Amino acid sequence: MTFEKGALRLHSNNLSLDFSGVPDDFAVADFSFSLNGSLRAIPRLSQFNPARRSCDFSGSVSLGLATELPLAFALIPEVMLTRVGDEILDRIIGAMEGALLQGIITDYNTWCRMKSKKLTVKAPPPAVPLRTSTS
Repeated sequence: MTFEKGALRLHSNNLSLDFSGVPDDFAVADFSFSLNGSLRAIPRLSQFNPARRSCDFSGSVSLGLATELPLAFALIPEVMLTRVGDEILDRIIGAMEGALLQGIITDYNTWCRMKSKKLTVKAPPPAVPLRTSTS
């Protein structure tokens, strides 16, 4: 992960797959995974309140998954293998999307708490009326 002015760039080649319930021949397949993505915040002014600033987000991601299948799978038609590969990528994307959305919600809630702590100003102690004695 790298940061540029106004942009976040993601790169990864790490992938953990759970092969429980999969035939042993398939579980030893050598997978190659790549992820490249970027997210950019684009500042904009509010049309109703020029003093208020907000951002639009724009981004893209590219995923790749390749493998050298064991000989036992060489006879399976390519169309079926492609469907399986697409299903694996769909599940990976779904898991990433869920983690990203939860992370954004968690980060936003943390930011709100920090922001409210900064805005909370301790009120001065209440004024105590002076007692004057009258004679």
